[in-house]
Amino acid sequence: MKKIATLIIVLVAFSVQAQTVANSDAAVAIDGVSLDSQNELRIEAYPNPTSDFVTIESDQLISGYEIYNVNGQLTARKRIIKRRKRKKREFIDFTTLADGVYFLHVELETGFLLKQILKQ
Repeated sequence: MKKIATLIIVLVAFSVQAQTVANSDAAVAIDGVSLDSQNELRIEAYPNPTSDFVTIESDQLISGYEIYNVNGQLTARKRIIKRRKRKKREFIDFTTLADGVYFLHVELETGFLLKQILKQ
């Protein structure tokens, strides 16, 4: 988890719009941009900005997600351990979070994505 928080802080500090890090086992895509042609990751997160809920959809099964604030603090988490309970769509409640910018870290079958979400 510390690596994710560090990555988020680096993204905020340098206003990075898209980066990709990949290895043979998994791919990482930030804001849905991946250069790994063998392991292309796609996800939609809407509505963005949001005032209450965000829907995430992917071609792959979603294993879980984490929400970080701009300070890199974990504000919410969900893990879906049993494979049969994993879906390609999840609904995330943002109603308890203060207005601001958040980073949504979504775990998929072959990697993870990081999306920026604006809560208004």
